Amino acid sequence: IQEFSAIKPMAPNLEYPIDGMYINENLQFDWSDSEGVQKYQILVSDNFNFNSGNIINTTINESNLNEFDFLIDVQEGNYFWKVRAQSELGIWSEYSEYSFFEISRPPIPQLNLPLNSSILTNIDSLNWLSEIDLTLYEIEIVNQSSGENINAYTNETLYSVIDGAISNGTHSWRVRSKNNMELWSEWSDKWYFWVPYNYNIDLIDLQSFSISKYQITTEQYVDFLNESYHDSLEYLVIRGQYVKGYCDGMPENEEQIFIKRATNNDIYPHNLARIRWDNDQESFFYEGINELSYENHPVVFVTWCGAKAFATHYNLDLPTSEEWKNAVIESGWNDQVDNSSYVNYLGSGDPWDDPGGTTYVNYYQNPLSNLRDALGNVWEWTNDTNMGSDRICIGGSYLDPFEEILIDNEKTLNNGSNSVNKDVGFRIIKRYD
Repeated sequence: IQEFSAIKPMAPNLEYPIDGMYINENLQFDWSDSEGVQKYQILVSDNFNFNSGNIINTTINESNLNEFDFLIDVQEGNYFWKVRAQSELGIWSEYSEYSFFEISRPPIPQLNLPLNSSILTNIDSLNWLSEIDLTLYEIEIVNQSSGENINAYTNETLYSVIDGAISNGTHSWRVRSKNNMELWSEWSDKWYFWVPYNYNIDLIDLQSFSISKYQITTEQYVDFLNESYHDSLEYLVIRGQYVKGYCDGMPENEEQIFIKRATNNDIYPHNLARIRWDNDQESFFYEGINELSYENHPVVFVTWCGAKAFATHYNLDLPTSEEWKNAVIESGWNDQVDNSSYVNYLGSGDPWDDPGGTTYVNYYQNPLSNLRDALGNVWEWTNDTNMGSDRICIGGSYLDPFEEILIDNEKTLNNGSNSVNKDVGFRIIKRYD
């Protein structure tokens, strides 16, 4: 028989966190490794007597701990910890001297991209910065018009946007972070970004781009005005009889005319629809000048800037003169046939023709083309912009005799970027990527 002595192991030395340390990142514990030890017990408490308020009381085989099952919820404040070791013979050491540390919420993330108040054509991700590595982040994205929101969680400082998940105007976004103590930071400040609205426009696919089948109607323009007016990152104001906003290609932060809320004197003696404002409902609407129907008539009294703003709102564009002519010819129109029964011109004989007016956009139909009103009804703004504030329109209108309505006919309007006319409207294109 041999005798041996069972020796109580030495108490471990606490290494991390050091005494008095401030911790807002992920919590972990490290202590010295002792020879002949099979496991350790660690106690963490909100008081140095360790007789209540214990948040951790566990045994492990390693001399470190970074994953926890907390006994109670962790709060901000001071915590104390100590460790003891058990030998292979089952003998426990004394506890180490306790050490204390202070727990705090993690730092607030700093939003990075997109920049605050960004105007975007699309969005595929949002990202932020964090001073330290953390366990989890929560991002909140809210559509400012509809109130619809996205709440998502990620362990990266980036959120990838699912295609089609975000659309229609201004959104706010903010982020908060969480450490492994289940403590959340405060939310970051809100930032805002804008993405184009969804459009409800019939398009015809051509070789190089798609073009709207119809001239843009008064109803469609009213929808744009209401969406834009109530969007915090779009600028739209009413100045007397004019609706104004900011316009691409014009001096920055300088109001430009979009459309005129036409008076009876502006319209007389013609048969047209006009834009109106309901002060009680804070919304735009349209009405006809008389008892005739004006449903789906092309919008008029709209400036080039007003047409451009509509297109930008839906991530679309105006066609150049060349694109417009190519679309008209490619779709089947030509000047060598008698188009008189397919065109709204001066004296065309439709119900709005006495003494002249727009017709609804599918009233005249050219059997050779599905591009309606390519000629006649209203002139159409083009995207030719190399003439200062003057602009080119094309296609002819209800005020022109039939023989003057030709594919190559153009006219230049002085200060067209801001001029309103009773026989000028527009259509839009969507260029292929």
